[in-house]
Amino acid sequence: MVLCGIERSTLFQFINQYYIVERELVHKNKGGSSLQNKKHNLNKIANREALIGVGLVIFNFIWWYGFAYGLGSKDPDEYRIIFGLPDWFFYSCVVGFIVMVVLVIIVVKAFFVEIPFDDEDEEGEAER
Repeated sequence: MVLCGIERSTLFQFINQYYIVERELVHKNKGGSSLQNKKHNLNKIANREALIGVGLVIFNFIWWYGFAYGLGSKDPDEYRIIFGLPDWFFYSCVVGFIVMVVLVIIVVKAFFVEIPFDDEDEEGEAER
């Protein structure tokens, strides 16, 4: 089965490998106090970005529902045609898609933080 262009087995191997490496780092750090602080900060960032994503999905649904059922509840003879599409469909699906693409680009550039996935120890060893 392919999920987002990645085979399922490959995805599971990546996840398992991540948890094995994480366990080894905590063990090496004897308690992992600094690793736990770093992990806590990364979790805070990930939770914030996930909530922003959920907010965008809710906004998209409200936009789509409002135009689809607000304008689409009229008599079909009263529909205006825009580029060969009924107005409710054009505003809910076509314009809604464009608005969401622009919003996602703005939100990612303004609110999301780039997180390095390499450990600092591994980067130091790679440079030597």
